[in-house]
Amino acid sequence: MKKILAIALVVFALGLIGCNSQEPEEEEVVQMPLSEAIKYIDEVARMVRYYDDLFPDVPNLFKGPNEIQGQCIDYAFLFALKTGASIIITNPNPSSEFKSGIYKVTGKSNDSSIINDIEKWNSRDINGDIRSCVEYRNGTSYFYNPKIGLYKLKKVGDYASRINSYHAWNLLGTTEIDVSNYDVNGAWRVDYKLRNL
Repeated sequence: MKKILAIALVVFALGLIGCNSQEPEEEEVVQMPLSEAIKYIDEVARMVRYYDDLFPDVPNLFKGPNEIQGQCIDYAFLFALKTGASIIITNPNPSSEFKSGIYKVTGKSNDSSIINDIEKWNSRDINGDIRSCVEYRNGTSYFYNPKIGLYKLKKVGDYASRINSYHAWNLLGTTEIDVSNYDVNGAWRVDYKLRNL
């Protein structure tokens, strides 16, 4: 009888552990109006500084007291978190599993196996921190920055861009916003869409 009770307790405990390690449900993020979101352009620009070792000559016009090292995806991601904007990501590598398109942040992930894998293989900045990145794993897209965390991204649309490089910026309604461009040269309103001429 004690063996049966012990086995039942082990099965119950394993069930509880399994419940606690599940991924959170996707969050529905509502976009705020552009008139309200504009104030976050300056705020986010003061939160990120382009990687000094990758872009030593890139100006940082809007400085903040606690800037993290980052790149265009960090600006776009933080702006999306604050405003509910979509993120447009271009990837010129056609063989990559992570495809260009329009993405929504759907929630934080606690998948330590993905974080460990990213931290094992991704490059590091001059401070020794892992560089931010977007990844595609097991049918799910992710954004990761060690100072921000691991978040799930959901592709919600395609985007044909004139940019033939890796880049990320935001889409709020029909307005394209590039906070990294704002931090470099003061202009946030952009239009990178490829048009038929």
